[in-house]
Amino acid sequence: MTYKLCCGKISVVVYSSSTPASALITRRSGTSSCPEHVHQADVCTQDVLLQNTDVLVMNNVFEYFMEPSEQIKAWRYIMKNLVKTGSLLVTVPSLQESLAALQEALRPGWVEELPVDYDVDLGRDTDPEALRQIHLYRVM
Repeated sequence: MTYKLCCGKISVVVYSSSTPASALITRRSGTSSCPEHVHQADVCTQDVLLQNTDVLVMNNVFEYFMEPSEQIKAWRYIMKNLVKTGSLLVTVPSLQESLAALQEALRPGWVEELPVDYDVDLGRDTDPEALRQIHLYRVM
């Protein structure tokens, strides 16, 4: 199965309300084409949300506002708590790239990478190379 890129109603965990992505999501949360629920909190306090989420989108998180030791702690927490079989994890950049920079290993058997159909028309301002940075995983 190949997944197309789209925007639907999903739950989102945002680490810090001071991030530009957080502001954008918050501004748009009232529209039907964006997330239905936006949770602004430290991801390391959101075990129940992570355990029950269907889709988790992580766009350029952690490395811009957390020290490496805190990034490792957050990734370990996510790997421990994002456990609902079949849940989807969307990341930019890939898990491998994010974790390699921290010299942290991906937990064996946690997720499998799924193919993404990058051939979508999102308008003339779409950067095809930026789209290819999006990775999709299914929790095993």
